[in-house]
Amino acid sequence: MVAFNRARKWLGISVGERSATLAEVSALGAASPMARTVRFDYPEGLNLEQPQQLGAALRAFLDQHGFSRSRATLGIPARWLSIRPAAVSGSVGGTAA
Repeated sequence: MVAFNRARKWLGISVGERSATLAEVSALGAASPMARTVRFDYPEGLNLEQPQQLGAALRAFLDQHGFSRSRATLGIPARWLSIRPAAVSGSVGGTAA
């Protein structure tokens, strides 16, 4: 078990088409994590097609609400992923990578 001398904060960002859900989780030592969540509705006229402007708006929102920005995890909907099958050659000598 790792003990921290100060609270470590993580920001989770779940991206949607019109908004993002933000969750800040912090833990101090063995104490239970404390979390707060908020929804960030994209400003009028901005969407995921304008990443620079949307990022600036998100930064201002995080600052305004006092969220940490040093550690973050980003989540996107699985349906946004583009997956295609790939052929994998057989293993040599009974080993697999």
